[in-house]
Amino acid sequence: YLVESRNGKGHYVLSSTSPEGPFEPITSSTIDNAIDGSLYMDIDGSMILLTADSSVSGAVMADDMKSVSEEILIKNTTMTGWTEGPEMLTRNGIRYYFYTGNGVTQRAYRIDYSYGPASESILDGQYVSQAHNVLLNTDDDWYGLGHGCVIMGPDLDSYYLGFHNSYMEGNSGGRRFNIGRLLFNGADVMMQHTGLYDNIMPNLPDYAEYDANN
Repeated sequence: YLVESRNGKGHYVLSSTSPEGPFEPITSSTIDNAIDGSLYMDIDGSMILLTADSSVSGAVMADDMKSVSEEILIKNTTMTGWTEGPEMLTRNGIRYYFYTGNGVTQRAYRIDYSYGPASESILDGQYVSQAHNVLLNTDDDWYGLGHGCVIMGPDLDSYYLGFHNSYMEGNSGGRRFNIGRLLFNGADVMMQHTGLYDNIMPNLPDYAEYDANN
């Protein structure tokens, strides 16, 4: 399943039998009024749609994935003003909530995070703690960093944060894609280097095989 929020006016749901697609819409209209949705499976097996609001919000998807319950604000996952771009990672018993804010037109557009035990439901904010900033830079050649997507490295032993930056002041000239490695120490998370150059590149696996016949 894939969710997308075209023009920031709610989510459509698409499905495919393969991660490579093709994806076909299974909803003819939006299922909510939110943006920046990400799908995750909760500890009870239910599918949760994380979205953006004044804080990170979550809602339970119906079994047919064509509708969603009323959203629940997850405590301690907010920035002053607008919060968007929610992303989640579960690692070594800890669930990390990443989110973006401060306004996409601002140089200080950034990514912060919160954390809580992975043994509790995604929607239970009772045990979620607000943490620190992960990504921020306001240099002339590299600013407006936000909207993170966490991926595992090819070596299956490292995590990287994909994010965009602004080409021009005020986000008027488009954006480009960047990637940086995340470092963990218990509940603490940091970017290995918040800079445009000299970043750690993903390591290839010790062994890999490609079958030319698929």
